[in-house]
Amino acid sequence: MRKDTPEAILLQAQELIERVQRDLADGDAFFRASGLDRQEFHDYLQHQLTPHEKEQARKALRQQMADIEQELREEATRRSFAEAPLRGVRRPRLMV
Repeated sequence: MRKDTPEAILLQAQELIERVQRDLADGDAFFRASGLDRQEFHDYLQHQLTPHEKEQARKALRQQMADIEQELREEATRRSFAEAPLRGVRRPRLMV
């Protein structure tokens, strides 16, 4: 079973943050290169969706967030068991 140190977890989190920031910058560059304003494009798409489609998108987002939270809870549980100290079996006391 893999045991991550706090430093390794922080490094992984930092790498993920940097990747997301790069992806956002790439998205901004795409919009600029296309001559589009991100907010105007977002507003345009919002007006193109029907109320039913908007509700489906919200429902899908809520489900994804719930799945992520469940996965985080499961991982925290796995780690808590992996990091639990190992104890030997105690011998029963003899009663006199």
